[in-house]
Amino acid sequence: MIKILNQINHINHIIINGSDNFAGSNGYLYLCGYLKSSYTSLIKKTIIFYYPTPNTTIVLDPNNVRLSDQTSTYNEATKLVVNGSNVFVSGSYDYTGFMITDGFSFSQPITLYGTTNHFVFKTNASLSVTSGWLTGAMANTTGTSRGNTLAYDATNSVYYLGGTFNNQVVLNQSIGQQWMNSFAGYDAFIGRFVDNGLAEFKRLPFFNDTTSKNANSNVIVYPNPAYDNVFISSLNQENISGFSITDLTGRRIINNANYLPSNEIKVDISTLAVGTYFVNIVTTNNIYKLKFVKVK
Repeated sequence: MIKILNQINHINHIIINGSDNFAGSNGYLYLCGYLKSSYTSLIKKTIIFYYPTPNTTIVLDPNNVRLSDQTSTYNEATKLVVNGSNVFVSGSYDYTGFMITDGFSFSQPITLYGTTNHFVFKTNASLSVTSGWLTGAMANTTGTSRGNTLAYDATNSVYYLGGTFNNQVVLNQSIGQQWMNSFAGYDAFIGRFVDNGLAEFKRLPFFNDTTSKNANSNVIVYPNPAYDNVFISSLNQENISGFSITDLTGRRIINNANYLPSNEIKVDISTLAVGTYFVNIVTTNNIYKLKFVKVK
């Protein structure tokens, strides 16, 4: 079967979701891209839509279509991720007040910083524009950032946004977040974020050692080895309420049992002697014991 979608000028991604409770036995078919008023038009709209029964019929119901509120030059959805009953969409926009709409209701608007920014849109299986959130770039962004692709890491419950940028781009203003500065022209970026009422990007390292993160642990310690500071960070938004650092003999070196709850803590270890230490961490739900190495 071949289906021609009139006026939908570019499809960037298609995904079928067979595990969604809303989807039935065949799953919903989700698509995203951009819509132009004519083939020669230079302006376009973000479009996200779905077919609830793709194996039965592909008839585009206007009620299943979501669009950006305005047309513009850099305005499109690029990638879909389905996670349970949630749908995440990445893309780009180039005007302040960018929103996703079903024609009646609107998502929250996001501000443009610089010239073109990436966005991540979270919604539910039926693409409700008011059920999730919409996140763009943050203040102090001076350049361009385009969201080209999106992926989900089920093992660590984090999402990855990939794209291109230039000048300075700030992904998020949460604790520990650093801005990105391009070296020459456009550079690629990968941003890791958690779903925390927005796309909360976190400065977390890629880890593959057993000292920074124990098996089944939701907390990591980095960098490891470390010189002057270490970060204790939660991967799944468990608030860290206290921690202590002990040496190999069990002697307590640093103790902070009543810390203001946070999902990331910066610890000054500059006065510690070179060696191996354990960090005992208390979170909202668990207690963890991790190891790190202090170096010169």
